[in-house]
Amino acid sequence: MKKVILFILISLVYFQSNAQEYINEIIITGNTKTKDYVILREVSFKEKKSYKTDVLDKKIKASQNNLINLKLFNFVEIKKINTGDVLKISITVVEKWYIWPYPILEISERNFNTWWQEFSESNYSDFSKLDYGVFLKWENFRGRNELLRLKIRKGFNEHYLLGYY
Repeated sequence: MKKVILFILISLVYFQSNAQEYINEIIITGNTKTKDYVILREVSFKEKKSYKTDVLDKKIKASQNNLINLKLFNFVEIKKINTGDVLKISITVVEKWYIWPYPILEISERNFNTWWQEFSESNYSDFSKLDYGVFLKWENFRGRNELLRLKIRKGFNEHYLLGYY
C-alpha cells in the first residue's frame, strides 16, 4: 500500500513539473510606429506551440530583456492571460520619442577668446566665423528599427550629411 501511495505522489509531482502550456495567440499593443514583426523577431516563443510552464516563464523574461535592449521602447510588459483552456500572451510596449533635433552653433576659431576679440574689433557685427544649423536624428524611421540622420550646417564651415542605417 505504501508503494502505491509513493508511486502516485511521485507521478503527480512528475506530471505537475511537466505541465505544458499551449500559446493560442500573441497580442501586441502600444506600438504605433514599430512593426509587429520587429517585435515578434525578438520574442523567443511562438504562437501555436506548447512549452513547459517553467521554460515558458524563462522565455518570457528573456523576450522582455530582448525587447528592452532594442532601445525602441521605454517600457515593455509581457503577461500570460489564462482564460480556461486558452492561453494568450500579451505584449504591451510604450514607445519612446524617435525624432531628436539638435541645434548647431559653433565658432570656427582656435578658442572662444580669439573669436571674441575679433568679434569685438568688428564692433560685434562680423558673424562670418560662426557655424549654425540643425542636426536631426530620426530613430525607428519606418518602424523597422532604422536610423536616419540629417545635418545641415551653414556658415564658415558648411557641412551636409544624410545617413541611413
